[in-house]
Amino acid sequence: MFKTKRRHKTRYRLLLYERYLSRYQIFTFLVSALLVGAWFAVSTQIFTPPFNNISGLFLSGAILFFIFGLFTTLGPFLAFVQTKEDHLLLQTPFYRLMVPYHLILNTRPVEVRKIFYPSGLSAGQHSLLKPLFRHTALAVDLQGPPLPKFPLRLFFHKFTFSPETNGLILLVNDWMGLSSQLSVKVDSWRMAHTDHPTHGASDAADILRET
Repeated sequence: MFKTKRRHKTRYRLLLYERYLSRYQIFTFLVSALLVGAWFAVSTQIFTPPFNNISGLFLSGAILFFIFGLFTTLGPFLAFVQTKEDHLLLQTPFYRLMVPYHLILNTRPVEVRKIFYPSGLSAGQHSLLKPLFRHTALAVDLQGPPLPKFPLRLFFHKFTFSPETNGLILLVNDWMGLSSQLSVKVDSWRMAHTDHPTHGASDAADILRET
């Protein structure tokens, strides 16, 4: 019998989107439960509202909030980074972005609190990032944006992008594993497309080897 070699398909969870969606999870399910209670009270005439036919609105609202609650629960599983043969895949619950390897200049580890300074954040932004300040993220410096700025800002959270350079800030569950895997993929792609490959994208992996 011949054994087929399984392809390595590691996905690295995007912690920023997990944190962002989890903030609304309890609220949406709570509102849904309250609206169900209101619908039941009106339907069984425990409570008589001053408006007619309002029970249908309560039920519709409960269903909508419940669906959004499911989205906040399942959405984090749709937010990840994965290395492909010729591009870096950035998948979020809202959009799928493919970053070609020819755009990647280098990678480097960065401390979240040093690239997104707490003193420069609004109260809401600080609340979002506070549990993540102790983490190290992987910065991916790019020659230029893979898409025009408008769709990037529309479909991705602003903290997905570096405030200092053209690039991505990938706050994942294992930045060292992503750095190593991305370096191998980029170097392999460059060797296949040029006679004199450079090694810019291996910077983060080189830092790990030296330490």
